Formats: sequence, structure tokens, C-alpha cells
Amino acid sequence: MSIPKHKLLPRGALIELEQHGNSVKVSAIDPVSFIEVSIVGPTTASQSELENLAVKKLIWRLEKVINEKGSQQKKGPPSGWDM
Repeated sequence: MSIPKHKLLPRGALIELEQHGNSVKVSAIDPVSFIEVSIVGPTTASQSELENLAVKKLIWRLEKVINEKGSQQKKGPPSGWDM
């Protein structure tokens, strides 16, 4: 099993697989930020395919969090709606 390497996951990712009938739920967790994502795939897919897809989704989520934090810093002072 080869998890794709990425600068946002210097320590890799924790992977959990759970079979539910004809489906497999795969969770990928960043051990630094504890951000978790999940995918569901068929039991006919290979374990490495499912793990790679979950890790790619985790990388996407981490990039989204970083971009959201960056855009919040560019805003002015918080309004009443931000609290």
C-alpha cells in the first residue's frame, strides 16, 4: 500500500477501513491537525485505490482549510455577523 506523499501530510495519514455490506467506508485522518474525511466505495475496488482516493480527498480538504484561513485574514475587522 503506497499512500501518495504530499507536503501537507509530512507524517502521512491514518487510514481506517470499515466494510458495510457491499460497501467500504474509508476514513483518512491527518495526525497533525486531526482533520478527517471519509469516502465510500465498492468492496470490488482494491484497498490501495480506496486509500489513495481518501488521501487525495484529505489533501483537498487541508488545502481548502488553508485557503479559508488565508481569506479570513484579508478581511477587515469582524462584524456582528462574524461572531
